[in-house]
Amino acid sequence: MAVALLAVLPAACGLPSTGGQGGVVELEFFQFKSEAIADFQELVDKFNAENPGIRVVQNDSPDAETAIRVRLVKNDVPDVMALNVNGPFAELAQADVFRDFSSDPVLTNVSDGSLKVMTDLGTAVEGQVPGVPYTMSAGGIIYNKDLFAEHDIEPPTTWEEFVAACEKLKAAGVTPIQGTLKEAWTALPSFNGLVGPSVGPDFWEKRAAKQTSFGQAWAEPMARQAQLYSYAQKNLFSTDYDMGNEAFAKGRPRCCRREAGPSPSSAASNPASRSACSPTRWRRTPTSRSSPPAST
Repeated sequence: MAVALLAVLPAACGLPSTGGQGGVVELEFFQFKSEAIADFQELVDKFNAENPGIRVVQNDSPDAETAIRVRLVKNDVPDVMALNVNGPFAELAQADVFRDFSSDPVLTNVSDGSLKVMTDLGTAVEGQVPGVPYTMSAGGIIYNKDLFAEHDIEPPTTWEEFVAACEKLKAAGVTPIQGTLKEAWTALPSFNGLVGPSVGPDFWEKRAAKQTSFGQAWAEPMARQAQLYSYAQKNLFSTDYDMGNEAFAKGRPRCCRREAGPSPSSAASNPASRSACSPTRWRRTPTSRSSPPAST
């Protein structure tokens, strides 16, 4: 599961921030999703229209974590940021970079689960809430519905079913997986979905107690990750995230193992494409289709 949030610098709460023209306060909104530019801009335009004394400017950066670190050194940090909840975010939160939302009524409509994912990574002071989660995503398989129907393949919900589907497509001359390893981070959604169910929820406690190691616990998910990418196209190391989404939308690969995020950008590349996302349970023993699949 991944969580994205809006983080705000303390200075942005009090206004003014950067200088604007004619007494208008200008605030920078920093985000990293190229496929979300249009959606965010619609919100920015609405906010600007309703608040004539404030002008929000969107800034999209594909390498957000590096950009934020560089700008922190220069004391040039955006006023509002949309970031992934991950290790680099936790480092900034622990350094007390962001505003504390713990007493803000905006959290009323935020799920406890998403808040826990964020705060469990660490904060500068106990009880702090260093951002407002606005979306959560769960891993799954995005697949081409027409191709699955053509080859009589049911959406896989276990690892065994997934491998069987890939083998069937491969035997039919179809490239099963779209790899986008020109951007290394795109390997994480599949690996996260593989490693979580394999090592169990107590892995980190056992690791801290020296009762297990990465080599021991991660051997199976690493092998599965390698097997997954063995079904990818030959140029997977020269294909980036946007190129992969476009290729998938145009029907060149037939199945894409990652979190559910690419669907909007894939649809933009080919509005006529038909895709769906199937939740997965990457365990050794197949489950009955009468049982609801668990997202991982």
